[in-house]
Amino acid sequence: MEATQLQKINAQNKELEGKLTKKNAEYIFSLKKQLEQAGVSEIDRVQKLNGLLVEIVEKQKTGVTARQLFGTVTNQADILTGKEIGKTVVAPDTDEDTRPVMMWLDNSLLLLAALGVVA
Repeated sequence: MEATQLQKINAQNKELEGKLTKKNAEYIFSLKKQLEQAGVSEIDRVQKLNGLLVEIVEKQKTGVTARQLFGTVTNQADILTGKEIGKTVVAPDTDEDTRPVMMWLDNSLLLLAALGVVA
């Protein structure tokens, strides 16, 4: 990317940042800090933030915050840097029988056992 294009995008970012609400400005500030800590180059940061800033400024007119648009700062930073978001997926237990008849039988036996203990 040429230096002149980078300067234009950077100037546009500064202009857009001036239009942000306080909450959205804090979001962008934190996101910049996260991207810097992640080792993203300045050129990539400027380009990635430009797209986000344009969308935030458009949507904030309707009362939508940056957090509502993009999620938490950490998640958005992970998305922009290409890291996977640390979500663990638990596989369903295949041993359980979830047929309605078996569930009814299980609940009935549990109820009878509870009544037997009380009586």
